[in-house]
Amino acid sequence: MPLDVTQTTRPDLNYHCSDVPHSASGVSSRLSGYSPGYMAEGFDPSIVPPDQLIVARTPKPLSAGKWLHHSVKNGFVSLVRQFKMLGILINIYRHNYSVESIDKAATKAEGGLLIKIIQFMCSSPEILNNLFHDDSQKFLDALSHVSTSNKPMSRKELERCLKQAEVPYDPQRLNECTELGTGSVGDVKEITLLSGERQVVKLISPSSEVRVHSDLKVLRFLLGLVQFFRPGTLGEGTRHAMNEFFASVKDELNLVNEAQRTQKQEFAFQALHNGDHFHITDSELPACAAGLPDPINDINVTNPVGQRINIPVNYKVPKVSQKQLTQRTMCMQKINGATLSDSDSHKLRSIAGQLFQVDPRLITDELLDNFRQTMKRLAHNQWTHCYAQTGFFNGDMHDGNVMVAMENGQLSIYFIDLGNAQWVGRDTVKATFTILGAMEMLRDTEDEELRDEYADIIIGNLQSMAKYDPNEADWGTLKTKLKDLMAYGTPGEIPEKVLDTFDLAYPCNIYVPKEIVSLFRAQILIDTQAQQER
Repeated sequence: MPLDVTQTTRPDLNYHCSDVPHSASGVSSRLSGYSPGYMAEGFDPSIVPPDQLIVARTPKPLSAGKWLHHSVKNGFVSLVRQFKMLGILINIYRHNYSVESIDKAATKAEGGLLIKIIQFMCSSPEILNNLFHDDSQKFLDALSHVSTSNKPMSRKELERCLKQAEVPYDPQRLNECTELGTGSVGDVKEITLLSGERQVVKLISPSSEVRVHSDLKVLRFLLGLVQFFRPGTLGEGTRHAMNEFFASVKDELNLVNEAQRTQKQEFAFQALHNGDHFHITDSELPACAAGLPDPINDINVTNPVGQRINIPVNYKVPKVSQKQLTQRTMCMQKINGATLSDSDSHKLRSIAGQLFQVDPRLITDELLDNFRQTMKRLAHNQWTHCYAQTGFFNGDMHDGNVMVAMENGQLSIYFIDLGNAQWVGRDTVKATFTILGAMEMLRDTEDEELRDEYADIIIGNLQSMAKYDPNEADWGTLKTKLKDLMAYGTPGEIPEKVLDTFDLAYPCNIYVPKEIVSLFRAQILIDTQAQQER
């Protein structure tokens, strides 16, 4: 029996959202009598008050001898890693990006940046087409078979991270720790405290840090080779975006940033709940702009035995410990739920059974897949709604970064792993929705006068958020290239076309902020996950 959900919609920054039901708790219903402070320049609904901002504990400094020992050791390990990664990447190239070569490479890499850089390339049509040409689809297919792997941290590394954060763990039961997930940078474990309670910790081992820094050196080296031997392969915009990607990876190595962004996501959700947000409405935007999403705060479902159930939906983040936080260790609330990844299907089936109020064995594979897609749509809709009304968004919104749980009879959807989260202001949010809609209109009309009007709207909104020198920016050339890019009937997803426009902007001495680039790359990642399930 298929899952019947009455309040779900595709959240692709919503140029397909004409069928979205308007919730009674929607934006427009809260405008009456509200203070115009949300219109102020720089207003951030998700801002965390300084006295509540989580800060890291300062670890004890190493002695000169230990510092020298670690420096020499890490330098040697880094050199070995760099040669290893060069061999892995050459092997992928020699085997024409086959499923087997990429799968094998992910295993041999044992973490690091291999999977992250592949995901990044797949979010950029220009990189795929220029580097892989007719093999682009083959490369994408190969990636879909690969999961991120990471080398487990040693007990010594684990103890070192926990001691630096002063986590009161039970050393006698450290061997009982449970691996909850691994990523390209760190991993998440569940350990036992001296009190007997179980605690979830995210950790970045020193060896993982060395792997990431080593991989960055290799990738920068390869980027330099491509620029030298094939100078026309990557546009200036793509090179700029890749350098921003490298910078964001370094940022991820500091878990204090993730802890503070997790707090910020929590405050963004609170702002949505309390009505203290941007209050952007469709009437503020041009007629051609993409539609704004409405919040979805409950769903109606029919369970496998035919009962109709209304389920309230809450959007949350895990609570982060205020006391135990360092650059390499972050303690978080334990969530009795499951991610939306295929690898968590067994746990997700149990959650579906709780939601449907039936034995999980009655949840067929078809119903479980339908349930997973519904949870994705809810999470993606909230991601878009949160961006539209607070300017805050997670730049790495994939299935493994969403957890679902049943808590007190209500469905809770958790946003996790917020190391790549970003924030933009109210005017920028309006500009992005306007650009999305105008891009769609530009390719849907043959009328040259209308096309010129839509192109001017896009250029005007790019001017409002881009960085440029008025004496050097060539907006006329960019407008011409834009109209060529969006010729009548041009196929392709709009977020991809927006990124293509950003690439065209760089040679015209127009630079798009990394936050905006990250937004559309995140949207492409969301769209890709949705398309894979259709």
